[in-house]
Amino acid sequence: MQTEPPNLVHGEPTLHLRGREVGAMFELIGRNENALTFALGWCLTKVPSLLFELMKLLGATQIGTGVKVVLQEHSGKNGITDIEIRAPGHFAWIIEAKVGHEPPSIEQLKKYATKLNNETEEAAAKMLVVLAQSDRRDLWLKRSVPAFVLGVPVQVLSWKQINEAIDRAYPASHNTRKALLRQLGDFIESLLSMQTVTSN
Repeated sequence: MQTEPPNLVHGEPTLHLRGREVGAMFELIGRNENALTFALGWCLTKVPSLLFELMKLLGATQIGTGVKVVLQEHSGKNGITDIEIRAPGHFAWIIEAKVGHEPPSIEQLKKYATKLNNETEEAAAKMLVVLAQSDRRDLWLKRSVPAFVLGVPVQVLSWKQINEAIDRAYPASHNTRKALLRQLGDFIESLLSMQTVTSN
């Protein structure tokens, strides 16, 4: 009969990296915009209910099969995209994620719009998505970002909306996925709080 080893450690041990306590596992890949983008991309592929909630936010009516999440795709003169979400025959979205309140420049959005316009799959609905911090009513981003760039529709999302999507995805997820959602939510809150302190 197998017995459990004696409990030698009371309470949870803490993990520290370069003199700082690690609160969420995603902090191990960094505490910057890229790390946040990678964390979101990872969770979108591992927690189907989160991907579903994001797609609803962006107006997708059909998800289909073969959805692909692509991180930091290099497109030559059209730059490097943060996140691309693609569903063959349904949609092709490029998400430009910012930790702060400042949206990407029109020049940057034009590069991504050109990339989408140059694609041969006409059936896919193409869209640019600007993800950044906003005010409490999410009006700041809407006023700061054009509705179309080179004919490609642009939609804005705030990190608050992502956190709300995490909350909605939580009940539909099993325990492992719930743990991932908690980690992602904590990581988002941590980075946004750090950004706010730095800005102030």
